[in-house]
Amino acid sequence: MQPYLTPGVHIKHIVTEPARVLRTGVPLFVGFVRKEYLDLYNAQQAEPEEQYIVDSQRTSFITRKRAYQALPQRPYTAAQRSLPTDPTSQSSGFYMTSTGKSNDDDRARVRQSYGARGQANVGTQETAPEQILSEKPQRFTVWPQFQATYGALQAYGFLSYAVRGFFENGGRLCYVQMIGYNDDSPLNAVQDVLQKLEPDDEFDLVCLPDIFWSPTDQPNNDWSTQLDMQNALLRHCDQMGDRFALLDGLPRADDEAIKSQRAQLSGDNGALYHPWVRVVDGPLGGLVPPCGHVAGVIARTDLSIGVHRAPANQDLLGVVDLAVNLDDERQGPLNEVHVNCLRAFPRRGIRVWGARTLSPSPLWTYINVRRIFLTAGRWIERNMTNVVFEPNNPELWGEIVRDLTVYFTQLLEQGALAGRGSGEAFYVKCDAETNPPALREQGIVVTEIGLAATVPAEFIVVRIIHGPAGVRIETG
Repeated sequence: MQPYLTPGVHIKHIVTEPARVLRTGVPLFVGFVRKEYLDLYNAQQAEPEEQYIVDSQRTSFITRKRAYQALPQRPYTAAQRSLPTDPTSQSSGFYMTSTGKSNDDDRARVRQSYGARGQANVGTQETAPEQILSEKPQRFTVWPQFQATYGALQAYGFLSYAVRGFFENGGRLCYVQMIGYNDDSPLNAVQDVLQKLEPDDEFDLVCLPDIFWSPTDQPNNDWSTQLDMQNALLRHCDQMGDRFALLDGLPRADDEAIKSQRAQLSGDNGALYHPWVRVVDGPLGGLVPPCGHVAGVIARTDLSIGVHRAPANQDLLGVVDLAVNLDDERQGPLNEVHVNCLRAFPRRGIRVWGARTLSPSPLWTYINVRRIFLTAGRWIERNMTNVVFEPNNPELWGEIVRDLTVYFTQLLEQGALAGRGSGEAFYVKCDAETNPPALREQGIVVTEIGLAATVPAEFIVVRIIHGPAGVRIETG
């Protein structure tokens, strides 16, 4: 502290950074498309033919004319996967990509696509990647924005239906990451993209709607590759500790097949949903995987109440029917093994009727309990990374305890924690006992917290570890 040598009132301004905004219920959708189709599509994206001012006043838009080649129709079986011999036989045209006025604060881009008959489809978007694949996940806040960017892929997978279901159910923000794959490498492609996504922290839900696309119409399917993908995602979410996987049950599966699938999946940060949902204009008889619709329900619940509200007993919007209508007798055994069922009720509509994780630990049985801890971990990682470089002493420990006490008090006031006061709802411990000399010499700060989540209203103890490698949370 600066010494003051004269009597008087001394004012010291302390500048603190505001806490980073933490949005929840934000999914990442990973989509798949075969590489040869991408090569065909992107090869037709010629360089701009011309650049000019639209009007004579030179005040409107600078427009670029760019050619495109439509993707071939979706092949339904392995025998029909070859590319068309004459790519020019497919529908083609050009689109106009425009930047906003030079004096316009909203520099949204407008993409206008013209078919062979001169018909136009217009969509406004924040970003418009010139190729379908991009290094970073693309951000979308409205359904038309997604259509303008990835609309050409609707005939190639379930991605479009998942994203539409998300926005129909109240979602406001999602990210999309496309994967190009070959027949022999879909699992490798998933593992590679998950590794690239490790640094991203803008989303807290992850969906793989396309993994069942290619084989859904073939009899006697071998789902081993798809289950390997789901387990790869579960391992990724457990390793990262800041995201939750929403997995789809097998398509057109009976109860025993779903229980068999469930037995092969395990992870604290994931949940399985069954059955598939029927939507207007959906492929394969209208059936699509439910993960996008469920993600929208979670986003809607987070926005209206918070992550502590279980995403169950909520309407599924944009759904006209279910692949299978379950009753209490059939749901019981599925619920017992933590399969979250979707149910149709007379006069109540179609609802999410389960909120259990795939965790083998009874501590993490419920999705909302697990997400409370994941969200707390995300908040800590975003807002307390500076403690790694501070002297590991009682002053730092007191600062950590104060900051976390404020945060958990806010959770208590929101109804996320059980108990009438902070003593019953949580505790924070960061002292010489949690930080012995051996850890302090390694530059590691360990904080122990106990939270009484609303369900099951018992203390769950975790350890927050700040170290040179970042922040991680371990179950105590």
